[in-house]
Amino acid sequence: MNLHFERSPALHSRPTDTEIAAATAVEPQVNKLRRDVFAFIAERGDWGATGWEIYSRTGIWIYTVKPRITELKQMDLIGDNAQRRPNGNGRDEIVYVLTRTGNVLAQKLGII
Repeated sequence: MNLHFERSPALHSRPTDTEIAAATAVEPQVNKLRRDVFAFIAERGDWGATGWEIYSRTGIWIYTVKPRITELKQMDLIGDNAQRRPNGNGRDEIVYVLTRTGNVLAQKLGII
């Protein structure tokens, strides 16, 4: 079931050379990182998590967390629950929770 997490890092339509280099550097570990971000959100249940909360509680660098959130949204595993919470800079961030598809996957993986 881990195969669901296997895909290349997300890049927008016009990546710069440094963005491509960063994606290439993280690619060997991206599937584990994506799964770790997914598991953190899953474990939080309906409370969900912001990117900042994932970063501050897991130690995964914020600039690594945010693309994994984008990928998980594109995979329809997480979504915006319409709530906002302040990050470490006092700015509101989107709170993410599992979608139905995400819940099914988390149950199959034994995360929840």
